[in-house]
Amino acid sequence: MNCLGPRRGIRGTLRLAVEWLRSGAMSGEEGITQVWLQTVLVGYLQKERGAAAASEADPPDIDDYEITALDERDSALSDLLAIKVRFHGGGGAKAGSGNQTARLVAKLLPQDAVSRATVQEAGFDRREIGVYSRLLPDVTAFQRRCLGSALPPLAPVCYHAEHKPDCESILVLEDLRASGFSVTDFSACLTEERARLALTQVARLHATTFAMRVRDGVDLLTKYDFLLRPQEAAALYDHFLGRGLPHLIDFLKGLQRADLAGVIARLKTYVTENTALFHSLVTAKSHLSAVTHSDFWCNNLLFRDAPSGGAAGGADAGAQCRVIDFQLAQVSTPTNDVALLLLSSLSAEVRRERTGALLRHYWDELTATARRFGVCLETEYEYSLERLEQDYRRSRKLALLLCAGSVDVTQSCRRREERLVALLTDMFAEGVF
Repeated sequence: MNCLGPRRGIRGTLRLAVEWLRSGAMSGEEGITQVWLQTVLVGYLQKERGAAAASEADPPDIDDYEITALDERDSALSDLLAIKVRFHGGGGAKAGSGNQTARLVAKLLPQDAVSRATVQEAGFDRREIGVYSRLLPDVTAFQRRCLGSALPPLAPVCYHAEHKPDCESILVLEDLRASGFSVTDFSACLTEERARLALTQVARLHATTFAMRVRDGVDLLTKYDFLLRPQEAAALYDHFLGRGLPHLIDFLKGLQRADLAGVIARLKTYVTENTALFHSLVTAKSHLSAVTHSDFWCNNLLFRDAPSGGAAGGADAGAQCRVIDFQLAQVSTPTNDVALLLLSSLSAEVRRERTGALLRHYWDELTATARRFGVCLETEYEYSLERLEQDYRRSRKLALLLCAGSVDVTQSCRRREERLVALLTDMFAEGVF
């Protein structure tokens, strides 16, 4: 739930991004051109089918392509371009020389100088590129080795990832919107069904990376050196809340509600406690630690409903979820992801009435996936549902502070404002803060 600067108009984004791409700043090539796109497609096919098999096929020939800026979720963290590529040959998923279309999204560094410097200093681009180019391929390989096949995909397919320190970054992903995926409107909240889909996905990520650590002895922070370090996370969260908390206090004061006096008084103490508090939360000992998304809320989730009438079969038969935006990925307590999702993205009614059921669903997915890797959390690590609930209760404090720091996301929308106030009053009444 990041807020790093002013948002830019759609035309400005497109003009700046296309000028940058065509200037050749992205690489030694001429930017996004037919040659560059062909290189991206060839690299992707080699990765998917093996270099030897790909070399035997004719390279894909680009017929034409279109570049448009995405007008939804225009973000200060990156400039987003949609690229539609029509090509033939290459022996892709629909093998042969027939006409094919690739629908892609290119994530670029923001052209706004302040936002660009912030992203580079915080390593957001390097971290997400590392997740897509190193971590997720290893996760898939581990699943295939242990299970015989990979679990359903967590994230969009990555076609190309390139990072040049202190220079440029580009990440090219499949555009899931072309396959019917969409982001849930933050004002509308997640349904319980969609919350379950999201928890299933993140439980599988947690269980897999935990199994990689304990079964194969992988030191996650050492092997994946791009992941956010605890001290970095504490400083980042401190800065984030330092900007948002005074704004939140002013907002709550403006409501002129006597019942919020205690909430406001408690929030004021965080102005001076931020750094130490966040450090204690992100470095807290956990019964188990794994790779966490750490920005796990509805705007970073894509959903596709099940086909109507049950016409489809196989892997595409049911509703699906994909996770995006891994700029804050780190090794931490898995319930940090769970708490942020449940506190930020559910209506007050669903959160109050269904949190217990959603925690049990997450627990079932976590333990079942771990068992598939030969890891029994209950007996080997004495990790029970009760201990998970303990971790969740601690994680709520971090999640609540992140929600509090994101007051700008809620304002100008009555439903969002009411949901935030309900969350703050509930958590204050329960002694979370």
